[in-house]
Amino acid sequence: MPRQCARGLAVAHKLVETAWLCSVATTMCSSVTPFGDASLARMANFYANAAYAGISEFDACLDL
Repeated sequence: MPRQCARGLAVAHKLVETAWLCSVATTMCSSVTPFGDASLARMANFYANAAYAGISEFDACLDL
């Protein structure tokens, strides 16, 4: 059984596998992502942690 995401987050890297068009984005600074550097690599890592993505799924997170 696949892992469930307990954070109310759409598991985009799984939706992409079924031909959904998905992306992960960031703003310069918000209350959710207060990094302030607009780094998409940092957002991919943040998303992977929030979505409980495994090591084998991280490349899919980077593609988002």
